[in-house]
Amino acid sequence: MIGKILFVLVLIAIIVYTFKDSAGDIMAQLKDTSLLVITGICIASVLYELVEGWINYSFAKVYNPDFKYWQGVESAFYAAFYRVATLGSGAGIAAIYYFNEKGVPYSKGTGLYTIEYMLHKVSIALFSGIFFLLNWSFMQKHYHKYDMTLLAGFGITFVIAVVLLLFACSKKFHELILWIVKKINRKGKLDEQVTKLEEQCKILEEAAGTLLK
Repeated sequence: MIGKILFVLVLIAIIVYTFKDSAGDIMAQLKDTSLLVITGICIASVLYELVEGWINYSFAKVYNPDFKYWQGVESAFYAAFYRVATLGSGAGIAAIYYFNEKGVPYSKGTGLYTIEYMLHKVSIALFSGIFFLLNWSFMQKHYHKYDMTLLAGFGITFVIAVVLLLFACSKKFHELILWIVKKINRKGKLDEQVTKLEEQCKILEEAAGTLLK
């Protein structure tokens, strides 16, 4: 327990150190922002985590019927903390670890979070596109020079979504990965790891297939 507390304190210290140069500007902006707006932002943030918790709960209970809604919310906040602590890179690993602790194996948790992450990316791109079109005249007047950047963002999002979907549930894609690994493992030093990878790929395909259905 003491180790966990120290670990959290170290992460908080890293966050404070990372944003220390921006602290003055942040405080200045907060002073000029009404309490009503700040309160609204806080409430909206909590509501977001409650909705994400429901999504986690809906997915996780497929593999563990005993998984509770409050655990889904807890997993959402758990991932959010590590998203901030690692500047965005550790949320997925944290969520998969949490699911495993609550009865959802790593392989199935990986499929779960991969599909959720893919849907999240696609949703952001979709709503961004819709609101860009709804505000077309305003966006063209003030931000027309970013049109190509926006299109590039859509393209990258599409590629990421396809790759994640293939990674989660495509047998052909897994066969390609295994073929590459086996080519590297010509001397047979990684036979045990390759066998384990084949098993994990099969479990991942079944897990993702269940979720997609």
